[in-house]
Amino acid sequence: TGKVSYIQSVQPLFDRTCNFSGCHDDATKDQRGFSLTDYNNFMTGAATQIVFRGDPDASPLNRRIEGLPPGTPMPPDRPPLNTNQNNGMRRWVLQGARAD
Repeated sequence: TGKVSYIQSVQPLFDRTCNFSGCHDDATKDQRGFSLTDYNNFMTGAATQIVFRGDPDASPLNRRIEGLPPGTPMPPDRPPLNTNQNNGMRRWVLQGARAD
């Protein structure tokens, strides 16, 4: 129920599950529209369309990592995020998706 830190929780999760070659790293930024290598790459450009600060239910980021709509889970070729990770991402977006 506490504050979720981007630096301590969100970026490390992206680094483990999303930020690698062929997925959402700097090399795929033009193709995918955003990179998850750091906050500025993530929260600028096309990424502003996938996170709606304060509204995880409307944020495509949350919907995709939760497997919504069915058949489109992220990450696609790795185990899904666990309940704790999903809840943390939801809280981070609900708290305003800040870079603190």
